[in-house]
Amino acid sequence: MVTQFLITAETARELERRQQELHQRIAELQKEFAVVTQQLAAIPLFLAHANGEQPTGADSSAVGTETPRADVTSAEISLPSAVKRVLQENGRMSAVEIREAVVRAGVPREKLGAGGSYLYTVLGRLDQRGHIERHRGKYSIVPGVPIEETK
Repeated sequence: MVTQFLITAETARELERRQQELHQRIAELQKEFAVVTQQLAAIPLFLAHANGEQPTGADSSAVGTETPRADVTSAEISLPSAVKRVLQENGRMSAVEIREAVVRAGVPREKLGAGGSYLYTVLGRLDQRGHIERHRGKYSIVPGVPIEETK
């Protein structure tokens, strides 16, 4: 059985509109996922505090409080440069993976904004400027893009 599919300008516009809707929903769901992940990761710390205990190293690493790299101070790290650097070092990554990697690289969580909102802004701006590419929810650096920002 052969199924016919008629392609018209209206069909293309409708598919593009639907694609944009889905892209927005994915971005919203990624933000919500990041918030829920942070909340889940914080539970052991809250429970330890409520019980009058100090979180152990294992508990701390579970919430992403890895030791920052010693070669760069947090004041020197710009989020766009950190994002480009981790993409260069690790290849294609999701927004959540990028968030975890930039924190490991020494970027303070406060720089990421509430729920990672500033990180998503930076990803969008880097994408618009042609510094990174987004494909199927994963980002990669465009070859030849300088990592450090010029001032």
